Amino acid sequence: MSLVESFVDTVARRPGGVIGRLLYRHPVGHEVGFRRALAAVPVGPGDRVLEVGCGAGVFLKRVLAQGATALGVDHSSDMLAETVRANALAVATKRLTVEQADAAHLPVADASVERVFCFNAFFFFPEPEAALAEMARALRPGGRLALVTAADSGQGWMAWAFGPVVTRMRFYTPDSLAALARTAGLSVDTVIPLPGDSLLLLAHK
Repeated sequence: MSLVESFVDTVARRPGGVIGRLLYRHPVGHEVGFRRALAAVPVGPGDRVLEVGCGAGVFLKRVLAQGATALGVDHSSDMLAETVRANALAVATKRLTVEQADAAHLPVADASVERVFCFNAFFFFPEPEAALAEMARALRPGGRLALVTAADSGQGWMAWAFGPVVTRMRFYTPDSLAALARTAGLSVDTVIPLPGDSLLLLAHK
């Protein structure tokens, strides 16, 4: 692996090590997406939640505080260790389980969750169509999805600000993101632009 690829993985695509852990314990840049998604797709007791690309478990902590149970999936073992650290009681009481897996091959049964969330990870997925199809497969009929990813409108300034990270990302327009969701078998409710040139996709099964 080249130095550039190693850097991109450590800080973004597959976070790990001291730098990755510190960055994702306090993902300030994800805060707007967390709040908007949870407001649009609330969770409560009795809900089973899946977060794809759960990072250090910050959003899962909020979901668990609402009384839901959850499964966190990430392809970084370091991030899963952080998720367990941040949600140790929920893991011990079996309200939270974590699995290391690829987003295109989710370790979850068909129609087994009420909510699926994915934040600022989708733009790195090498198989976005397959990943969305897997999220749709996991949802029960009537279940809802909230996904935050990068908007095409921000590609220029992000390339200037984040350099090599951006060259490994995919960018979407509202229409292209909605089309992917429909192809995956989801019904699209809306795609909302967020501050920082992100898009919030809201859909249901």
